[in-house]
Amino acid sequence: MHWPIRIRKGAAEPGDIAASDQLGYTRDMASETWRAMEQLVERGLVRSIGISNFTQRKLFNLLEDIKSKPSVHQVECHPYFQQTEMKKLCSQTGIQFQSYSPLGAPDRPPRNREAGAPLVMEDPTLKDIAAKNNCSVAQVSVRTLSRRATRQ
Repeated sequence: MHWPIRIRKGAAEPGDIAASDQLGYTRDMASETWRAMEQLVERGLVRSIGISNFTQRKLFNLLEDIKSKPSVHQVECHPYFQQTEMKKLCSQTGIQFQSYSPLGAPDRPPRNREAGAPLVMEDPTLKDIAAKNNCSVAQVSVRTLSRRATRQ
């Protein structure tokens, strides 16, 4: 389940949809959608199912309402958005934590980012670390996440 929100039929992808096309989140809708996905597993049409972009509260709610837990939870994660508590929750519940956008998301639509929000690839500290280690800022950011993945 890629996003825990509903959108109007025919709307663009969640990252690009207008506010008027967003129908919001309901616990019942998320649980109903998950149960339909569980049926796909039961019928042998898919091997595993997961979620993406759920908050901790929405994940707690889902876990209370379903038979089988998600195999993976994919979330944006980078030096400015480390998702420490979500990683801990996934570890405690046996859900694989998976990061996306390790370089940040500098190209996200302006309505989906804070004005003046820092950019991973322009961070002075990361640039210094990269220069000292003869590598790129991207390599530093990805290495930070990969090292973190091996620790609880």
